[in-house]
Amino acid sequence: MKRVAVFGLALEREIRLGSYVLYPVGKSIAWSGCATVGRRLLTHGFSGILRSRLVLEARGVDELYRERDAQYLRNCEQLLREIEGADAVVFFTYPFLHPEILAARRGSRKFIMGFVDDPHSTYVRGLPYVWAYDGAFYISPSYSADSSFDELLRRAGVRRRFWLPLVQPVPIPSLSYEDILKREAGVCYVGNPTFTKVERLARVKRALGDDFTVHGRWPFGGYAGFLRVLVGERGYYRRVHAIEPADKRELYLRTKIALNMHVSDVPSECGNMRTYEAASHGMLLLCDRGASNLQTQILRENEEAIYYDDIGDAIAKACKFLGDDERRAEIAYRGYLRAKEQYTFETVWQSLCSWIFAADAEAR
Repeated sequence: MKRVAVFGLALEREIRLGSYVLYPVGKSIAWSGCATVGRRLLTHGFSGILRSRLVLEARGVDELYRERDAQYLRNCEQLLREIEGADAVVFFTYPFLHPEILAARRGSRKFIMGFVDDPHSTYVRGLPYVWAYDGAFYISPSYSADSSFDELLRRAGVRRRFWLPLVQPVPIPSLSYEDILKREAGVCYVGNPTFTKVERLARVKRALGDDFTVHGRWPFGGYAGFLRVLVGERGYYRRVHAIEPADKRELYLRTKIALNMHVSDVPSECGNMRTYEAASHGMLLLCDRGASNLQTQILRENEEAIYYDDIGDAIAKACKFLGDDERRAEIAYRGYLRAKEQYTFETVWQSLCSWIFAADAEAR
């Protein structure tokens, strides 16, 4: 039985997947206070002295390591203690162990780096230290108009690469075509705001009215959209409420269409968590395009999902499928079947574990 320690993924307990056991580590690790202030405050500003920000970038990890920051070193030791019995360690989020620590303390364990918050963190977090790892996974098939993510990692010298669909450790409900057809709620969006996302969501709300609901952890008690006028931008004049997992699940099971949008303003990444949540709950996924249309590798266009070119196109397609329940349900049901077959947590992570240890067989 191979034991795989996972840092940064919301695992509540050990999960057995065939001949592998996943278990969470580092859940009690916290970053508080400021690192040595000195001239860093003058050169990097206040965000450049907070440990919680420094560990998110390779430069910050290097500074904390070289300056022998006490809290940083304590957290490294804590993680190293928690992974003592592991055969492999997967960094699902920020890889805060400095390469020099890995070199000195890795033992026979395999270390896998995850590229999750990309393309925005690719060059500031992942690529500078990926050489120290035994392999890397990425969640977005696409990176830019010039390169897929796999090609980017190949050019960076990463020999072992794996595409990991961003599925969550929750069961997929059992749904029939009739369950998907007979839904009452129109379109929903669940997610936190970025500056340009809010403007797009406001346009959808003006067009769809009560047929469109938004949930998420928005700043200022959910009133962040009201404050955009202070910087000369069009506002979103409705309070946005956070939603608990059980309530989100109930919302997804009664909603027809899931609007999805990624962080980048131009087609870049694809395959965020909402992509798989929508399909696995029987909603029609209405999603922006990734670079080179690589999102169609996840769900086939017009067969398992609908993709839009801009927010005006999204509104037009939402109206179209709100008025055609049968066509909407047909596409959503095929997307649901694809998710249930290929994108369960067990299927995806067992494949990752098999890939991690396949190197042993190759070496023999």
